[in-house]
Amino acid sequence: MASQCGAIKRLRAPAFAGVVVDGFNFQSPDDVARVLTHFHADHYCGLTSSYGRAETTTRATTTGDGVDASSAIDGRAPKIYCSKITARLVIEVLGVRASRVEALEVGETTILGDTEIEVTFIDANHCPGACLVFFRNVRTNETLLHTGDFRAARRVREDVHLARCLARCVDGGPDEVHLDTTYCEKKWTFPDQDVVLEAMRKIAEEESKREPRTLFLCGSYSVGKERAIRAVCQGARTRASVTSRRKRSLVLSEWWRDDLFVCEDDNPEEAARCRVRVCGLGKGSNHRAMMDIIKNEAPRWGAVVAFSPTGWSYRKSMEKDGEFRVEPWIENEGRTRTYAVPYSEHSSYTELREFIKFLKPKRITPTVNASTENEREKLVNKHFLDLVDLKYDVKRIDFYFKNGGVAEKKQKTSDVIVVIDSEDEQAGDDEVKVKAEVISALDGDVDTIRRQQELWKSFRTIPAKKSAKPLEPFPLECVAVVRSGAYEQFRSRAHVEQRLKELGATVMSRVTSNVTHIVVPNKGELATEAARLSALREMDEYKDHPSALRVTEAWLMRHVRARANNVAPEHSDSAKAAHEMKKREEKLAKAAAAKRKREAKKLDAKK
Repeated sequence: MASQCGAIKRLRAPAFAGVVVDGFNFQSPDDVARVLTHFHADHYCGLTSSYGRAETTTRATTTGDGVDASSAIDGRAPKIYCSKITARLVIEVLGVRASRVEALEVGETTILGDTEIEVTFIDANHCPGACLVFFRNVRTNETLLHTGDFRAARRVREDVHLARCLARCVDGGPDEVHLDTTYCEKKWTFPDQDVVLEAMRKIAEEESKREPRTLFLCGSYSVGKERAIRAVCQGARTRASVTSRRKRSLVLSEWWRDDLFVCEDDNPEEAARCRVRVCGLGKGSNHRAMMDIIKNEAPRWGAVVAFSPTGWSYRKSMEKDGEFRVEPWIENEGRTRTYAVPYSEHSSYTELREFIKFLKPKRITPTVNASTENEREKLVNKHFLDLVDLKYDVKRIDFYFKNGGVAEKKQKTSDVIVVIDSEDEQAGDDEVKVKAEVISALDGDVDTIRRQQELWKSFRTIPAKKSAKPLEPFPLECVAVVRSGAYEQFRSRAHVEQRLKELGATVMSRVTSNVTHIVVPNKGELATEAARLSALREMDEYKDHPSALRVTEAWLMRHVRARANNVAPEHSDSAKAAHEMKKREEKLAKAAAAKRKREAKKLDAKK
């Protein structure tokens, strides 16, 4: 499941500032474009039919000449860029307005809105409509490949559209890859999809011979696993019955075929004769439920066989002597059988390594099991460090060892000192003299050394940390948005929201004009939030836009503990009275506005 973390949902600035990929829980007024790689819930979560609708209410603004004007916030909601299949699903299933969605052909290159960023969609070999997304800043020529979820088989590596995109990269590889790391462990070396699909065909064929009255249950997502269903149908020589909801997604994803599927609602008699049924992944493998089908539909079925196609079922014991075999879990005297087959639409560990070796990227950003920067760094260091050119990331000490190491450099350079001319005549010796081994390790990059020296100088001049301010009363009217991330003092984002509500706050799903506070993890996105707010203030359009305070979980925890220990400071009587007066005035104003609206309708009706 994709990590829900704004640090990876928002592409790296400044080259791709304002571009958000698969992150509809991380909306902000400074977004310039939103990209959806495919139609799976962990990637479109936060996207609902209210996108571009909830904020269509106009807000009164005052122009320079004192005339009231209406500005629709909806106009600021960036379009969603995705493949044509994903666009149909977003519009028809989620109910998002078509005007908010920009559907692109696979291989098509376009510019994102009014930016200088071009984007190209490439088939991801995942579910229908899933795409890799290649970004390029046309001014700086910086590049980034976002894989979304993908299966990096040979046909993906040899895709002509991917080759065309990589040809535009400096040194032949992208500057950064956002990588689907679902199966990023050595033990997940499951076979190619074609091998597993052929095994599923043979199993269905053999089980049909063993008992001709066998019903097959095939687990599936609402979108995805279609090739696994087809393989079972081919082996059993029958069509698959599906629900009307599943038919809808098959039609929208261009997978519906009358010779492969039958809808239960359209033709219930024909559907009942089908020996393959599509069910939710994992829902059909319960032996008790399978036995109930045999009893309830007797004497139609003599056996029920369930397939659970997922990469998590892979075991090394499935591959012996160069042959791939799946042993069933058998119960009820052989009348019910379950086959957990390692059919996956995510890349295996070996495919991930091959893909990175093929791309030769300068930087890797994992997108699964990677909520924190530390988790992302561990994944890269453990699995891909030998495949990345470390000279482009001088922060990594690994670079120096990979290029001969400090010890080897000392043999050649001894204690030679290189003097770098300083623009500051008063600079000390330590600021202008650097060992030759460091110069050599950095390929003579004096500018990098200067930057590092400046950073060290600024670090040494950072003032001592001030003690925490006295705790103030919890805001009388706190309207909060909680950012996702790795919380340390709370269990999860839901736990944070629960505590806010207990303190009397109103919790909203996204930032609007009435939000007063945004809670972020202590070690998560506070710096990112501050940078985003700062960038927002530089735009004339948003200089007067109301902004919420960015606070950490520590701020909330202090209030929670103070309340639990009965030492929470309270607001003064005058502050409470002023707040109550404000609420009454707002209520009266709202009632008066509603009354004027009703009277206006009556006048219109009389006319």
